[in-house]
Amino acid sequence: MSAPRKKAARGGTAPAERRGAPRPLAAHVAAAASDLQHGVALAVAAADERFPWRPSLRPLAEEIAQGFAAHDPSAVRAAVAETALSDALSALDGMAAYQAAPPLRRPAEPPAVWRAGAARLLDYGGETEDAPALLVLPSLVNGPWILDISRARSFLRGLRRRGLRPLLLDWGDPSREERNFDLGAYVERRAAPALERAAALTGQPRIGLLGHCMSGALAAATAARRPERVERFALMAAPWRFAPLRPPEGAQPRRRELQQLIEACGAVFGGVPSDILNTLFFLRDPLQATRKFPQFAKKGRNSDVGRRFVAIEDWLGHGPRLAAPAAKTLFLDWGLDDALYHGRWIAEGALFQPRAAAAPALVIASASDTVAPYDSVAAAADALPNARLLKPGGGHVGMLVGRGAEAALWDPVAAFFRD
Repeated sequence: MSAPRKKAARGGTAPAERRGAPRPLAAHVAAAASDLQHGVALAVAAADERFPWRPSLRPLAEEIAQGFAAHDPSAVRAAVAETALSDALSALDGMAAYQAAPPLRRPAEPPAVWRAGAARLLDYGGETEDAPALLVLPSLVNGPWILDISRARSFLRGLRRRGLRPLLLDWGDPSREERNFDLGAYVERRAAPALERAAALTGQPRIGLLGHCMSGALAAATAARRPERVERFALMAAPWRFAPLRPPEGAQPRRRELQQLIEACGAVFGGVPSDILNTLFFLRDPLQATRKFPQFAKKGRNSDVGRRFVAIEDWLGHGPRLAAPAAKTLFLDWGLDDALYHGRWIAEGALFQPRAAAAPALVIASASDTVAPYDSVAAAADALPNARLLKPGGGHVGMLVGRGAEAALWDPVAAFFRD
């Protein structure tokens, strides 16, 4: 029997339960303290030619080392300690400001036109009756509402204004049936039926398909299995080759331990909770909080940038569970074995063959994306037979909701599916 779980918020006010946020809070604070400690300890060694600077930083490092050489080592340590402590305190101030920020309201949801298990198909409508339909698959990990975060910054509503009819497949929190789903099952038993429903609802026998983040590969698999229904498809910030995403050596979990963790979460919680997922993602970039929260502390929670930051952090911290079999596919098969990249992903008993997804494809990869690095995402363009690359600016979330998102992403995506 799984532990009770509070129902995820749908529309209206974003989750306000930020105790322990940003998650995992203890790990973020410990990483900031460790960064401070190591910075002080290693400062006087910066001039040593054996110091492991990145090649791109070597010229700057030599300049800093020359400056250090003119001062007593104890003075260098004191100056570095003062700066590092100030940075760490700024990060803590930013975290505290985020915890205290007021909840933000999101746009009201459009009607659900189809349901299966926990999944719902939400119809955002079109400006005209013949607007080309687009089925959008959000990430299974963080939930869908980053795509509809506010009326001003809503990717889905922006596509509607640009002549499309977006239909969002909200996967939901796994029901009893979906707790046994791996990623292949989500393709065959949720994405493919939703595609059929969208085609019937709109009267369009072939429609567009877009997958965000990990669901990009699910969109490609759906296009391969239902070629008669897919006019064209896009993979947006979607990892394909997972080697660039692995944590640094020494931080990578062992396969057996990771499998046992996933199975234990499935048995106890009915899936892998978002707190566990956030911990695994933390291992990829332990210092992320020390970089972004000082900026939030400076800009303030009442600025436009600050309010958007709060909305994004709420989205990151309050995702649905991930079904244990789906987590195994993601972290073991794709993550550790790179089965998707090497052409060894078995989905619902059949080998996924990217060449079968022959419809025109758009692979969206940003060089600024640290969550789904460019090399990881762009690999899909080589695997798919009829793909081209779009290279917007901005990071994993910034490309969607940032200041330049409309021109760099919304416009070309709408044009790809509309023209």
